[in-house]
Amino acid sequence: MDGKDRVLFITNYKEIMRNIFIISLIISVFMCCSSRPNYFSNYYTGQYTGLDTLIDIQGYYVSPFCDSSAYYMVMFYNNGLLLNARTSDPDNKYFVECFNGQHEDENFEWGCYEIHGDTIKTQTCLDYGPVYGAYTIFRDYLIGADNKLQQISDYLLDDVKKQYLNKWKYGKSQFCQPSSFHPLASKRDSSDCELLKKKWFYKKDKI
Repeated sequence: MDGKDRVLFITNYKEIMRNIFIISLIISVFMCCSSRPNYFSNYYTGQYTGLDTLIDIQGYYVSPFCDSSAYYMVMFYNNGLLLNARTSDPDNKYFVECFNGQHEDENFEWGCYEIHGDTIKTQTCLDYGPVYGAYTIFRDYLIGADNKLQQISDYLLDDVKKQYLNKWKYGKSQFCQPSSFHPLASKRDSSDCELLKKKWFYKKDKI
């Protein structure tokens, strides 16, 4: 192989490796976005949950995060879907407009819930991209005797030990302040949920 051929070979090799890298990256992104988040199990069925007979769902709830100045905002739908966000300013008009459908924001996350007695168990899907992957956030809410909500947990599951990470999970005598309800004349349509386009989101794919 003479000098000219060697240069051509190196150039072609670099181009091939660059293309392989780009293709691998595209595949990684696709796999991340199309696969089920770790430990997600509240699969979507679209069935009527009856939650509106237990609490008011024509609006959203704001829960204080117990060990910081942050707040969780969550809105429930009768088909098992939920939409939530984390903020330091729950009175921000922009967030309210996201809940009533005037805006879309990537900081708002979709998920599903199940009702277990007096507790609403929610699972929210978080996608951190091809490097960190997709995860599930678990948050539980207690339905009080006065039909008010109380957030009682917020946690991830560890990939290795499947234990609670360093997040709060309190007993029933150690709750934070109750969630406050904020009614809406109209709410964002649940058909906006991008997870409805994912095959893994449906109960028939449960493994």
